[in-house]
Amino acid sequence: MTPDDLLLKRKLNKKGHFVSKEKEETKKELLGQACEFIVGDRLHEIKGFDKTKKIPDQPLQEGEQYRFHFDATRCIGCSCCVVACNEQNNNPSDVQWRRVGEIEGGQFPHTQRLYLSMGCNHCLDPACLTGCPVDAYEKDEQTGIVKHDTEACIGCQYCEWNCDYGVPRFDERRNVVSKCDMCYGRLEYGMAPACVDACPEEAIMIEKVNIEEWKKDHEQADAPGMPDSSHTLSTTRITLPENFPHQMSGVDQHRLEPQHPHWSLILMTVLTQLSVGGFFGLWVNDLVLRGLEATSYLKSLLGTASLAVFFAGALALGVSIFHLGRPLYAYRALKMWRRSWLSREVLFFSLFSGLATAYAALWWNELSLNLFTFPAWTKPLLGSLVVFSGTAGVFCSAKIYMVPARPSWNTPKTLIRFFLTALTLGPLFTLAIFASFPLPKTAAMVVEGLNFSVLWLCITAISAGFLQLVLLMSSFLDLVQKKNYELNATAFLLTRRFRWHFSFRLGSVLIGAVGLPLILVLHYFSEGTFFSLSITRLSFAACTLALASELLGRYLFFVTVMPKKMAGGFLKS
Repeated sequence: MTPDDLLLKRKLNKKGHFVSKEKEETKKELLGQACEFIVGDRLHEIKGFDKTKKIPDQPLQEGEQYRFHFDATRCIGCSCCVVACNEQNNNPSDVQWRRVGEIEGGQFPHTQRLYLSMGCNHCLDPACLTGCPVDAYEKDEQTGIVKHDTEACIGCQYCEWNCDYGVPRFDERRNVVSKCDMCYGRLEYGMAPACVDACPEEAIMIEKVNIEEWKKDHEQADAPGMPDSSHTLSTTRITLPENFPHQMSGVDQHRLEPQHPHWSLILMTVLTQLSVGGFFGLWVNDLVLRGLEATSYLKSLLGTASLAVFFAGALALGVSIFHLGRPLYAYRALKMWRRSWLSREVLFFSLFSGLATAYAALWWNELSLNLFTFPAWTKPLLGSLVVFSGTAGVFCSAKIYMVPARPSWNTPKTLIRFFLTALTLGPLFTLAIFASFPLPKTAAMVVEGLNFSVLWLCITAISAGFLQLVLLMSSFLDLVQKKNYELNATAFLLTRRFRWHFSFRLGSVLIGAVGLPLILVLHYFSEGTFFSLSITRLSFAACTLALASELLGRYLFFVTVMPKKMAGGFLKS
């Protein structure tokens, strides 16, 4: 058989398995012929296990799994492993499953530089698997290898946020995430992974690890320039020089770059929170105005506001799918609602959307359509369900971002911030809708009801806006004071590259969410009514400034986060 015939007979599929026109039993024979053609008299070594100990010479026993062993004393930083990995998996240059970083430390003249070659660590508790909403990851029960199914992936990139090491990589050509799988297709045939084979210094090897023993002592997974292994229990064993400087760090720590803004997520999170806060304000107003025996004019205000708030929420949910690499498969995100916060967010906001539609329909049925007759308690009960499902959705949204791999996000303040956004924007948006209606010349009951509604909305917005200011300042002080590289880097970006954005964020909250509504409240207590002042202009100005502030704040939330990651190179690759 000629080499050309052999190449025509075998090919690699996307998972690395050999696929042949021959039957299953001929696969190993074809592989053996390929190896014989390539290496000649070393065929007996490759058919079994490599005698150079690049891979184990004994099968896995119960309670064991494969892992990488990286020897930093051997690595010369040539990046042959990176090239071999990309060649093997047909990846573009910007999608690297294995990367080489550099760490340095010591005091002159006793300085030292080491290299770190890292792929997937095939953790015992992989965060990428736990957070995936479509179950695209699996940890192989026999080998312990963490595999990724590109067919199931929807390209949400949530696994990128969860992984401390930045292992999953988004492939813009295919709009899905991909990652190192230890070339398990090669391991099945007793061949070393591409990176292991390509290393000229034999700095990378495959070995077995006892899972229970490693859980008790995984100190060898830690190294300078690497995140703490205790979160996901990385299995990669790293060998360091005996007398290396302990104050070593990544040579790329000087390079602080903004992260992707995720514009669709900015709009989605802010507008869904506006919608939830708006329905909360409407529900409370409905309960109180019902007690005041409000006129049809007041009901028309609430009905129109409910429709506007509903459309804001619908727009947010419509925009959200554009964050996905494969938007047509967005429905798959419901699959893992028992485990993934992203799946739970989709579930609760889907429920919120349906209930909000029914709630708005009840308002318009009562005001103009009169197609159906419902008991008086139906609308308040439905409103409470809308508020509950929306609140649960906002809670799940916040939990998505509270991951250890993103330190500035991983705080309860993220949860509080999301709810304060809802309580700031929702009332101000509703107030702007109310103010756009001309006041009718009717009984005092209308003015009394409107005064209460405006007062309630203004006080809610002022309280939330003030707390938002306090939270922003306290969060910034935490970023500055804590001795944490990622948190300090976020503070650096806020005060240097994005200082004007951050200043406008603080100023617009102060004016839009606190100052202008406070003017309305003070005027009410001095005049006894809101409607002798230009409420329309003030309301629209307050809503516009507050909305701009929250959109800008969410933009800063995404671009200034500094993720945990392994050390990189001095120059950007």
